[in-house]
Amino acid sequence: HAHAHAHAHAHPAADGKKRGTVGSAAHRARQPRQLAKLGACLVLDGFGSATYAVPGLGESADIAYAPSQGAALMALFDSKAAAFVGFLEEILPFTDAIPSATISWILDCFGVFDPPEAADPLPAAGGAHGHGPGRA
Repeated sequence: HAHAHAHAHAHPAADGKKRGTVGSAAHRARQPRQLAKLGACLVLDGFGSATYAVPGLGESADIAYAPSQGAALMALFDSKAAAFVGFLEEILPFTDAIPSATISWILDCFGVFDPPEAADPLPAAGGAHGHGPGRA
């Protein structure tokens, strides 16, 4: 159906569900693009943790892998915050158990990384810039 194709590219609120709700996140999570992102995130987290399977590799491999993890998360989510957290998780010692890429995917399903124009518009309060009271 043309409707299904057009819907796959719409932001979560386009399905009639409020952005950021469990229902909208579950709907978004089932989209083929999101499932592909999940697969990539599981691979990223698995590789980041796998360095401990090789004796003596651990933290030194993480230092080399950290920039790649950050770049991959930036490419997946277009989010400097996700990229920075993923980079930190890899470069800091004893943090490999944290699945930062998969956590980023969950946040993406809730629309956390959506650009502001994709969010439900809120009426501006207090004038053109929306800074609240301060009317002349």
